[in-house]
Amino acid sequence: MIVEYIFLYVFHLSKIDKMLSFFKINMMIKIIIFRWCESGPKQGKPVLFCTGAGMSGLLGVEIDLLNKLNIRLITPTRPGLGDSTFDPQKSLKSCSKDIIFLLDHLRIKNFNVMGFLQGAVFAMALCIYCHVDKLLIVAGQDQFDYPNTQNRLTDDVVNMQRQAVESPDVLASWI
Repeated sequence: MIVEYIFLYVFHLSKIDKMLSFFKINMMIKIIIFRWCESGPKQGKPVLFCTGAGMSGLLGVEIDLLNKLNIRLITPTRPGLGDSTFDPQKSLKSCSKDIIFLLDHLRIKNFNVMGFLQGAVFAMALCIYCHVDKLLIVAGQDQFDYPNTQNRLTDDVVNMQRQAVESPDVLASWI
């Protein structure tokens, strides 16, 4: 059975406007809906599943297999897909922060990550922004060597992609 969750988190954005010689603080509230699904045993080893382009958190793995392997599969729906709030400033870092916030909420400190198709880049980014026990890429794809794409990536992601192609053992030992 796949269980769907919708997580609503609220945070304050402080905007400081200088007016004459005084400071005025305007508090704005931003509400974000972050959807994810879970399947497998609740006490199983957490595996975060980053799905491909346009896929929701409902894409999963055979439940009997998850139970047999004692895997708790957590599948987030990235911003702008499904019920998750669209984020016009979405980046690999912001998506990673959303997932880290979710894992903190779920009180998960140790987990593995699986990236599928275009979800591979999000899985790889998590390795930069937090501690991941193991990384698995399944049919990973994205054309990072295309100059217009590569110019938009952070140096860390470009370096990680180069290592994956040129020296996968170095990347594997680093991760």
